[in-house]
Parts: sequence; structure tokens; C-alpha cells
Amino acid sequence: MTSQRFNKTIERKKEIIKAAMQLFSEKGYAQTSMRDIARTMGVSLGLCYRYFDSKQILFNTAIDLYIEECCNSYLAILHDSTITIKDKIDALFTSAAVGMIIGMNATLSGAEGGCQAECGSAAAMGSAAVVEMMGGTPKMCLDAGAIVLKNILGLVCDPVAGLVEIPCAKRNAAGAISALCTADMVMAGVGSKIPFDDTVSAMYKVGKSLPSALRETAMGGVAVTKAGLELRKKVFGEE
Repeated sequence: MTSQRFNKTIERKKEIIKAAMQLFSEKGYAQTSMRDIARTMGVSLGLCYRYFDSKQILFNTAIDLYIEECCNSYLAILHDSTITIKDKIDALFTSAAVGMIIGMNATLSGAEGGCQAECGSAAAMGSAAVVEMMGGTPKMCLDAGAIVLKNILGLVCDPVAGLVEIPCAKRNAAGAISALCTADMVMAGVGSKIPFDDTVSAMYKVGKSLPSALRETAMGGVAVTKAGLELRKKVFGEE
């Protein structure tokens, strides 16, 4: 196979995967057929089967591709020559330490403490790691974690159809932005008046006080809105 033909094959596979994932998102995996994917692309069904023997193989390939893209972004950081290996390792240790403190004294689970515990903990870990790489002190790292958690305190966990996608993905994106903005504030001299340990304790108490409908059961919040329920029907083929 020539390089030109090989590249064309790769691009065609990516086009099929993109169309498939869009339909999986809109209709659900069970309600999407290979024929639907071919129709969306405006190509023959045989062409889709030429590149993927089954819908399951197509789905597995899409997931593998997503994981590869995520790993590549991490590797880009690891290979960034402007950041020393020691700084990268220290940042990872800092992030892990923040996560351990939260996990041992509260919870990291949305099912137990709402999205404030899940998205909040991830953002707090990320912000602390960034502060570490920017040359901050241990206290500054913990201040960053505390500020991030305070800003998301009380956030419920209400995944549409019980799947970690809507509104979860956007909340994590917002958490990443919060982590970076908070790191900048802390490095500029802004501290947290409420210590990190106290903030973690408060987060846990708030999480435990949330009703079960707002802790990953998909029985409250946006999950039970008109649009949320309609999406649930699509996912489970109840239309």
C-alpha cells in the first residue's frame, strides 16, 4: 500500500468514527446501526463494513482513538523541555497528595458527595499541581485547592440518563478553567481565608446533606428536565 493510499484509509476511518460517535451521542449505541452511520456520511453501507467488520469493533476503535489522544496530550507535557523532569514529578506528587487528603478525609465520589466532590476534587488537584510548577509553596498549593473547592461547593451530580456525559463533560472543562485561573490568583498573592482541611470537611458535610436524587442517581436536577428525560428515552430506546 502506498503512503498516499494509507493516509486516505486513515482519514476515511476517522470520518466514519466521527460520524458514528455523533450518532452514538444523539441516539445511543443500541439505537444506532451501521446503516445509520453510512446514511449520515452519504456513503454506501459496504464502505463502512470495508473498514470496520462490526459496530462493536467500530465503537472499540473509537474509544481506543480517544484514549490515544488523551495520552498524547499527557505525553506532550512530559516531553515539554521548558519544564524539568523534577518539576513535572513534583507536580504529580502534589496533585496526588491533594487527592489523597480529600479521599481519606471526605470523598472523591459524585455518588457520595455530588459533583462538588468529583469535579471539584479533580480541579483542586490540577490547580495545586499548576501552582507547584509555577514555583508556589505547599501552602499556596493547598490555598489553590481550597479556593477551587469553595467555588464549586454545593454542586450536585445529576447526569442525564445516568451516564457521565451531560452535563459532566462541560463541568470538568469549567473545572479545568477554574484550576488555571485560581493558580494565577494564588501566585499573585491571593490566599484562602478558610484552610484547605476545613474546606474539605465542609465539602464532605455539604455532600452528605444532599438528597440521593442529587447524587448521581439521575433522579433530580437537569436529568429530570423535559430535555433530559427526552435524551434518556433516546439513549435507552424508549421512544
